[in-house]
Amino acid sequence: MNHLKYSKLEKSLPAHTYAAKIPAEELRRHPFKWIVLDDDPTGTQTVHGVPVYTGWSVPLLCEALKAPGNLFFLLTNSRGLTETETAALHREITQNVLAASGETGVKYLYISRSDSTLRGHFPLETDLLAEGLRGDYGHTDGVILYPFFPEGGRYTVGNIHYVRYGDDLVPASETEFAKDVTFGYKSSDLREYAEEKTGGKVKAEDVLCVSLEDGNADLFRSIRSILRLNRPGPHGISS
Repeated sequence: MNHLKYSKLEKSLPAHTYAAKIPAEELRRHPFKWIVLDDDPTGTQTVHGVPVYTGWSVPLLCEALKAPGNLFFLLTNSRGLTETETAALHREITQNVLAASGETGVKYLYISRSDSTLRGHFPLETDLLAEGLRGDYGHTDGVILYPFFPEGGRYTVGNIHYVRYGDDLVPASETEFAKDVTFGYKSSDLREYAEEKTGGKVKAEDVLCVSLEDGNADLFRSIRSILRLNRPGPHGISS
């Protein structure tokens, strides 16, 4: 698979500020409370001005849902757990969130914050979060993969996920991260990655792709339109 030169590509890429700004704006105007489940402390170390909780009892979640702001983190450390432990943890969290939402009347949605080099319990965690949402809302429209971390040099271009080394953008499957004993993978194309990690349950050709250019000034409207037209439950990629 071809490597890219960041210096040549940089001029054609949307500004980092644009890619980072649009989710923040959407979060601010969305009426729900966003619950970010972080599978490793490196995620919460890069944020500021938002609450971070290391527990998820119903009383604590009630407090978090009623607190000012529309987003908070739950530090699960699930990347260091087995699949069985991770499944039990996420079922406990979704059940407790459902109970806390019922007590407070606050509606919510989930963000699963994982590794920008594609390591983690995917699709196990997102499947369980979707299951929890279906138990409350009746359905989910899809799962959006958004592996973007400019500070660490992680970009997706043409649906291929890259890791930056100096001026070289190397396909993620050719890096040491893809050789991880627990979370290794063979595909840099996120459509093929989804098929690989779901064991063929999601076919690469069924994965929907949305680019920043396609979305222009309203990426989230484009994503919503695509998901609504393609129910039930496809996986979508923004590249």
